[in-house]
Amino acid sequence: VIHEAEKLSKEAQGALRRTMEMYMKNCRMILICSKIHKLIPPIRSRCVNIRVPAPSKGRFVTHVSRESNSLTFSFTEQMITSVIDQSDRNLRLAIIQLQATKYSKNS
Repeated sequence: VIHEAEKLSKEAQGALRRTMEMYMKNCRMILICSKIHKLIPPIRSRCVNIRVPAPSKGRFVTHVSRESNSLTFSFTEQMITSVIDQSDRNLRLAIIQLQATKYSKNS
C-alpha cells in the first residue's frame, strides 16, 4: 500500500512502474492518491482506478467523534473542530491528527 502516491517524484514513479512490470504476476499494489493526474500515464494504465469520494461533512464529523472517543482521551470541542477544519474531510489525516494530539498532550 502506497499512500499519497502522487507525491512520488517522476523518477520514483518510473522505478515503481518497472517494479510493477517485473512483479505483476506475483504481487498486487494499492496506490492511494488524491490527484490521479499527477501519476505518470504508464502507472495509471497499469491500475484499476476506483474513485472513493470524501465522506459528507455529517458522516465525517461522526467518524472523527467516534475515533476521538476510542482513543480514551478527553478531546475538547475546539480540538475536534480544529482537526475537522485542518483535515479537509481526509479521514486518514484526521485520525493521524487526533492520535498526534493525544500523544503530544500525554508527554
